[in-house]
Amino acid sequence: MEKQERCRLTLQEKQRAMEKTGGRCAHCGKKISIQEMTVEHIHPISKGGDNSEYNITVLCEDCNTRKSNFMYRPSDYYKYIKQEYMPLYLISSLKFRNEYIKDGRNDLDFLVYDAVSYSYLPFEKFMMVRNTAKRDKRKGADLIEKVSVKVKLEYAYPGDAERILEYINKMYEKHGVDRLIYDNEYTILNAIKTGKVLMLTRANETLCGLFILDNFEGVQVENCQFNNIIESTTLRQEYIMTYCFSSVEDTRLFNDVMVDIINFLVNTKIFPVMFGYLSECYAGESQYIDIPYNYKGCDGQLQFFTIKGIRSVLRETVDNLVKVGFMTDEDASNIIEKQIYSEIGESTQEYIRLLTEKCKLNTKEMEAIGVDENGATIEKADTEKKDMDTEKTGIRKAVEA
Repeated sequence: MEKQERCRLTLQEKQRAMEKTGGRCAHCGKKISIQEMTVEHIHPISKGGDNSEYNITVLCEDCNTRKSNFMYRPSDYYKYIKQEYMPLYLISSLKFRNEYIKDGRNDLDFLVYDAVSYSYLPFEKFMMVRNTAKRDKRKGADLIEKVSVKVKLEYAYPGDAERILEYINKMYEKHGVDRLIYDNEYTILNAIKTGKVLMLTRANETLCGLFILDNFEGVQVENCQFNNIIESTTLRQEYIMTYCFSSVEDTRLFNDVMVDIINFLVNTKIFPVMFGYLSECYAGESQYIDIPYNYKGCDGQLQFFTIKGIRSVLRETVDNLVKVGFMTDEDASNIIEKQIYSEIGESTQEYIRLLTEKCKLNTKEMEAIGVDENGATIEKADTEKKDMDTEKTGIRKAVEA
């Protein structure tokens, strides 16, 4: 991925970016003027992003300062981009992710984003929200946004090792475990260095969940079925994951987080393997195979998905798109099979193809994103002089209400 230089936007380009959010900060919704707005690159230039139209939006100064050069899923963070434009930002994001994954295959950050956001409604707030929504749906929706517990999934860095160890010790004590897998800062630092450590944190930065993906090297599993599953797909053995959650409330996020993690893994051709030592396994009994295993001196169960189980998890991410008519059952099955069996990036290309087809994008709009009607990347022409008349006509909505 070739790195670009940051460029200054013209007044017209700033106005176009402002129009896509209705003159609001794309994150917090605050009304801002041309003079108050700051230009936001959704995928930062420092991380391989570009100056294309649909990698740029507007933020207020406070939000831009807090965000720094972190990358978030557009639908998570930029909630005030108008609905008719979001599919175009999504296509641009998918295209970036595809190129990012291909470029980083030897040093893979499979999550791609620096953080992924989640939220849940506490049990004690449910009736209050329900009663408010009965009287006024809009007020009910605003109240959900206000009282929901918000957490984010993000990578851990060496400086986090001490608090991770403290959290793990609490979890081991809670589960009554004698022998620790990660019993000192060195083991955690090694996992951060050679694998991936993901933290689930609340708004006050306290830990409420942890996922340690340790390098698979040295793990010997003599199991014919396991080996056959690996060989019959394009997925490879890369990490073995141990995870835990703090409370029953936090486990309500478990399904959403695990579906995302497994999707990120499979999209980057990594086979999901778990050593569910600190909590129960995510999958149902029919979805995974359990093997008694001693991992780093601890007896437990090595758990890996069957192909049926992987399909079931991947299906959860596309079911809503099928329900709203964005794709057919056949489209969904095709994408899932590409994720499991095809070369890296082919399922993303299929998503892009379906988006361009659903949006009915014209040639000018597709050139602005840099893809053709099949979802493949194309060389963009000079985009400095763009046709303003085409923009004024607006972009067709992607998903029918």
